[in-house]
Amino acid sequence: MQQNFVLQALKIIVIAAFTIALGLTFVQNQSVEVKFVKTREKVDDLVGQVAEQGRKLDSAMNELRATREAAEATRQHVDTLVDLAAKGAVGAGPRETGGGAGEGTARREDRTSKPSTIAGKTIYPYNPGWTVLCDRSANEDPKRALPPADQIDWGATLHDYTPGEPKGWNPFSTDRTTTVVGLSVYILDSLSERKTSDYNEWNALLAERIEESPDHCRYMIYLRKGVRWHDPEPAMLAEHPWLAEPRFLTAQDVKFSVDILRDPNAGSPLAYLFDELESITVKDELAIEVVWKRPNFYARAITMEIQPIPEHIWGSDPNGVRYSDADVGAQFGKHWFGKSMCGTGPLRFVEYKRGEYVRCERNESYYGDRFPSKDYYMHIVRDDETRLARFWNKDMVVVIPNPEQYRKYILEGDASAQVYKFDPFSKPSPASWDYTYFLWRRPTYGGFGWNMRKPLFADKRVRRALTLALNRGAVIDNIFYGLGELLAVGESVYSPYSHPGLKALPFDIEEAKRLLEEAGWKDGDGDGVREKVVDGKKLDFEFELLISASSPDQDAIVRMYREDLLKCGVRAKALPAESALWSKAIHERTFDGFIIFWTASLDNDPRQLWESKRADDSSSNNYPGFRSQRADQIFDELITTFDLDRRKALFHEWYEIEFDEQPYTWIFSIVSPIFVNADWRIPEPRLPVPQLDRRLMFRWKKRP
Repeated sequence: MQQNFVLQALKIIVIAAFTIALGLTFVQNQSVEVKFVKTREKVDDLVGQVAEQGRKLDSAMNELRATREAAEATRQHVDTLVDLAAKGAVGAGPRETGGGAGEGTARREDRTSKPSTIAGKTIYPYNPGWTVLCDRSANEDPKRALPPADQIDWGATLHDYTPGEPKGWNPFSTDRTTTVVGLSVYILDSLSERKTSDYNEWNALLAERIEESPDHCRYMIYLRKGVRWHDPEPAMLAEHPWLAEPRFLTAQDVKFSVDILRDPNAGSPLAYLFDELESITVKDELAIEVVWKRPNFYARAITMEIQPIPEHIWGSDPNGVRYSDADVGAQFGKHWFGKSMCGTGPLRFVEYKRGEYVRCERNESYYGDRFPSKDYYMHIVRDDETRLARFWNKDMVVVIPNPEQYRKYILEGDASAQVYKFDPFSKPSPASWDYTYFLWRRPTYGGFGWNMRKPLFADKRVRRALTLALNRGAVIDNIFYGLGELLAVGESVYSPYSHPGLKALPFDIEEAKRLLEEAGWKDGDGDGVREKVVDGKKLDFEFELLISASSPDQDAIVRMYREDLLKCGVRAKALPAESALWSKAIHERTFDGFIIFWTASLDNDPRQLWESKRADDSSSNNYPGFRSQRADQIFDELITTFDLDRRKALFHEWYEIEFDEQPYTWIFSIVSPIFVNADWRIPEPRLPVPQLDRRLMFRWKKRP
């Protein structure tokens, strides 16, 4: 029995051993199979890598072939240019002061070099015979040079100010103000900009190169590659997370920006600039062609200074969904992004605290010159005394003092704060100085505008009388302490078209009375105020003058003016308004008279301010409602006139018309004292835009 039990046990052990052996064999086979599969996968992967390397090699060979073809095409292109130049058919020729192509330039209607296809891509080659207006490789501007980097405090914060707060930050909006325009220079780059050292020359910014056809009608724009739009401010990113996706400037952004400016539903005050535009066409991702209907003197600067805005933002709703083409313009003026700003420039918009400041920071990925200050604050400070107090505390880098402050600290030399006269354009002032100042003749002029739509101001004899009744010499001497120059017409002191034969009207109360009498305004009831029957109703000659609520100087001018007007039988009073209300009254044309200051460009296109068809356009700047058939003809001829002498003759005729009509009572052209924190370098003010270029302002690391 026991023997049987042992035998049974041995059987079980043998069977178990056999089973284990089979299991081990199976496992080993499975392991081998797994290893085989893995090995096969590795082989397949290696084969795939070899195939990919083969494809890359083929692609490299194709690119090499394309490069050789492009090089050969370029060589032939250069040979053609050399041949044409030898024949006198191509070249800059003698420079015209008006900015046109020289007489030696070939006159061709179409581009002389057709697009070609290389490696499946359309290439738009440069155009033989066209004028190269700017080329990144030729950028140089001595007046824009910064000193050696070790002299600059790159970690500084630039504290600036603005006296007025805008309704929003939309750079193309009807409600845009000088504050918005001033900030947009640093947030939004333009395609190119005028050289400080020669305003007839241009430096490339967003454009790699811009060319002009010999007939002045076509422009080819080649954009820089890899220019990234800023990340919007943190508050915007938190509210709209889709904005965080990196986006880069393309030709489509440029086209979108121009289309918005032209769209009547967008209501931009800059729309008139593109009245003569025939087409704007995207050629590829970085190439765009702008075509004008006819030779246009102003088209060059308009094209060169286009400021693109990002289509992916301004063309979309808050959720990033693209508006329909029909809705883009209608949504633009009330756009959800209008409380911020996004661009490609050297500064990035970071934070806006209403009533306090706008904060920006240096764009560290900017393609151009590095902004010298790490942070930039534009403080909203309406009060002159507060601004100056913050300047004395060195909370502000620069300040433009009002005339009374200029009298106190400069003319009378108040000992509480010594300010030295110094031009801080190139070198630091002595280390013992805290404050410096310099005087600047600005291309800015101002005066009273009259609403010619109203019976009070419809007669040019009345408007002339109003000019004669203003003692402008006393205004300059007594209110502005000599900081101004008398004007006959609205033009910049730097204008190349100045009319030497026109002199400012004198102060003459008696002649003003005579003209008012001649125009039918008499004091029949003996109350000291003239009246006239208009449309069957007696109308007293009394009106309000719209002025800035933050300007004591403007209030002082009106107080002086109304005393002399009363001597003429005219009653006037000031109507102070904050910038938003001032802008509303101006654009709705509800004002009587107003004070305004204009800045003229060197190209000086008068249409936006004076053209008849814009008199009742609320988005235009023809605030007085001026109309003149002959003036319109002059403005039209100026568009196509490139000869400087002829342009001067046309401007002189226009100025004679303006002088005769007196739609504005011009007061003076401004001279500004600039107070400077002596720790800072301030660049020479730029023209034609009257600004201190913040891209060239910096704090000295050390002063001697």
